[in-house]
Amino acid sequence: MRLPSSPSELPLLVYAAGMPALALAFYSGSNHDATRLVQLGAVLLTTAMAAFSLIAHSPTWPRPAAAWLVGALAAASMAMSEVPTMAVREAALVLGCAATAWVAADRFISTSLAPARLATLLGSALYAFLLVLLSLSPLIQRAPLDWASLAVGYDNYRFFNHVQTVALPLLAVVASQPGPGRDVRLMRGAAWFSMVVYWAFVFCSGARGTALAISVAALGAALLVGWRAAASMVRTMTVSAIGGAAAYALIFELLPALGLLPVGASAERSLPSLASDSSRLLLWRIAWDDIVASPWLGIGPMHYAHFPNPKAAHPHNIYLQVAAEWGIPVLLMLLVLTGRALWRLARTIRSVADDCARAEGAGLLVACLAILADGFVSGNFVMPVAQMWIVLCGAWAIAWTRMHGPAISAAPRASMAWTRATGVALLASQLWLVLDVWPEASDLRAHLQHVQHDLVHNARTSPRFWSDGWF
Repeated sequence: MRLPSSPSELPLLVYAAGMPALALAFYSGSNHDATRLVQLGAVLLTTAMAAFSLIAHSPTWPRPAAAWLVGALAAASMAMSEVPTMAVREAALVLGCAATAWVAADRFISTSLAPARLATLLGSALYAFLLVLLSLSPLIQRAPLDWASLAVGYDNYRFFNHVQTVALPLLAVVASQPGPGRDVRLMRGAAWFSMVVYWAFVFCSGARGTALAISVAALGAALLVGWRAAASMVRTMTVSAIGGAAAYALIFELLPALGLLPVGASAERSLPSLASDSSRLLLWRIAWDDIVASPWLGIGPMHYAHFPNPKAAHPHNIYLQVAAEWGIPVLLMLLVLTGRALWRLARTIRSVADDCARAEGAGLLVACLAILADGFVSGNFVMPVAQMWIVLCGAWAIAWTRMHGPAISAAPRASMAWTRATGVALLASQLWLVLDVWPEASDLRAHLQHVQHDLVHNARTSPRFWSDGWF
């Protein structure tokens, strides 16, 4: 299926995913809420592109039987939930992100993959440059460096770690691009610079989930496609990680030891901190209890945030989260669909003869596996900026697979009337989402105060949809 020519949605992806700090120019509250507002606008526009294409042009498309089954179970889960409007809100956001990935993937196929590489590079290099400036600013100001405040545009530096899990393998793809031209060399240099800076922050912040997820993903990619296909990508990641370790040692160890750079907070590098589960076992136990209570349809999308606990509005495990909120059958079907997509990507990588294309596919496979591995221990599927990076990675991987893999065999086609109805429903879901959140978004300060004072009776925020996710 091809979308008609339309303005590229990639600037929206770069804006929402790469530079969340820019959103603060339009909103003075929480970084999380600011990036959520930007995400809602980006998703609405790209979903509208998809919907109007279906309505106006009625292109034929394969009937996604498995997706419709997941949708039917999700609808049952939403109907049975305690607060159906909040369940529908979560489902509409997921649908909008999926539509954004579809639009981006089709644009990549109809043009080239260069915009995906450029989006990754712009979204990372500018932010990496900002990190360097902030890290070295105490050299001039003589004020102690608080490393935990370097992640500008994020309420918590861990939310930036979620983005790094996706961005580092994608940057490795950009750094491996061939060509002697000046522009290509500039892109490669900027990608290497970004990777080194990002790895330095991984070591500085003790990002265990990110480091472990990328390591496991690199090993998994090597097992799936063979060492020959994955070797280039693994070497690039390893060398950049060594460079990041050296940059970390220089800025956060050597310069402070010489008295040239005062450092305030210390990074979480102690063995007790690295071994801590950060209350995840408690959160996982709550999710497990929800699964036992309602294994077939779950307690309802986003409903983990309906019953306040002392720690978080999500279980820091996407698999337990889906099983608890959507039900075990939905989780199993999503795992099967994801597994099929990853297997097709790996099979395509093994069949590609061109070394450069194979390296790009291997990098995309590492990124996809890293996202899934990080999902075991973090909220990367919950935070808006990380969600948009996952959308970009998924769109890129889908486009690469379809461009380099064998043609998909003919499948039953939906009728024009059915396709147009789908477009109308898709657009309606996003318009409803915006209208539903508008009363809260128009005065978020009052809404968050209501949540903190009337629902949870404490000042601790717990991000989910908004920065205080309880409802």
